[in-house]
Amino acid sequence: MEWISLIGIIAAIFVFLWLSFKGLPMLFIAPVASIVIFFFNLISGDANSFSTMLETFGAGAGGVITRYLLLFCMSALFGKLVGEIGIASSFANSYEKLIHRAPEKYQKYLTVCLVPIANAIFVYAGVNLFVVTFTVVAIGRDLFRKMNIPWHLYAMSMVGSATFAASTIPGSPQIQNLMPIEFFGTTAMAAPVLSLVLTLVSIILGFSYIKIALNKTEKKGEGFMPTGEAINEETFTKNEDKPVNLILALILVFLPVILMNAAKIPAVPSLMITNVVLLIVYYRRFPDWGTRLKALGTGVTAGVMPLMTLAVVTGFGKVLTAATGFNLIYAGLEAISGPAYIRMVAMTIVFSFLLGGSTNGITVTLNALGADVLQAGGITTAAMHRLAVIGGPAGTSPHAAGICNSMHVAKLTHKQAYKHYFIIGTVNTTILCAVACILVALGLQF
Repeated sequence: MEWISLIGIIAAIFVFLWLSFKGLPMLFIAPVASIVIFFFNLISGDANSFSTMLETFGAGAGGVITRYLLLFCMSALFGKLVGEIGIASSFANSYEKLIHRAPEKYQKYLTVCLVPIANAIFVYAGVNLFVVTFTVVAIGRDLFRKMNIPWHLYAMSMVGSATFAASTIPGSPQIQNLMPIEFFGTTAMAAPVLSLVLTLVSIILGFSYIKIALNKTEKKGEGFMPTGEAINEETFTKNEDKPVNLILALILVFLPVILMNAAKIPAVPSLMITNVVLLIVYYRRFPDWGTRLKALGTGVTAGVMPLMTLAVVTGFGKVLTAATGFNLIYAGLEAISGPAYIRMVAMTIVFSFLLGGSTNGITVTLNALGADVLQAGGITTAAMHRLAVIGGPAGTSPHAAGICNSMHVAKLTHKQAYKHYFIIGTVNTTILCAVACILVALGLQF
């Protein structure tokens, strides 16, 4: 009885939501939610044993660790070096000077905008989505506190991270933008004109919401506290040396993008090369080898916990998709009329939300429909590539690994900040996908 299993899927998502709001870690929540699905499957008559469920969960989690361990570790090290060297703080200080030149009525808005702008720069440069918050949160905390801006608005960071910088702008080295390559034979630069138009739409939607949310807090008289109470207690490492040369720093920050797209070097080697170059160019910023080795050690290990978070949530996603009730969801999406690429976009949105992340949603969708879309034709493979990934940011469900990681690092709770992630991710992305389908139907496929 598939409908009982479907109820189990819904119940598991509610359990995930409830436990997330209670502040429990993903390493606990994901297995518990998976067990909920298992029990409902058992009631529905599914003969699969508990050990089978564990194998499914383990296969999903283990697969993520195998595929992305080096990517996460090298990306985390990159983020650590950018912070330790002083690139991030120099960028923030320069931006702060520009803010104070603006009319006073715009200063708070521009301050909030710093977080997504910094995120977009680092994400497009190659810092992993799970790791970028470690680099940016210290910058945001200090500026938000100075300007007395409600800390829950740090959630606006998603405007520049998991949205256009990861999946819409051409050439992004993020995994979301790389996944369709093996299915459609494309490159990270697929459909550059369509991508740039959609990037502009995404930016307009995101930064408009920032203004709306900030205006609401102003009317309520909100300040940095109380949502900033927990982050206010945190101590961040700062490089007190003189500011770096921003032009040189930005060139080096974007070196992974250059290596990936111009030299066609894969993501992990590109990040490795960049990390070595940063250590060589800025070796004077580390007083001795002990400091250098400590930065290397803490940088690499900083990627482990975000990777484990992604792994267990992916394991939960595997258990969810293996449930018999998932067939009803899949059948409902397959019944959508129209071109195959529209079904692909709809599947990406729904699966990204259900499975708690764009990577999971894109993977399931490409495995399920990638070949069908390619066979159906009707649009260019470049357009197929872009449509396959733009729906990923809709995966801002309460159990999304990236959202949970971002809130954990920023010391925010679901109650304080989740609404922002939902609107920026799920709502704005759905609008963007509708615009994309219309543009592709009108012939903008290059």
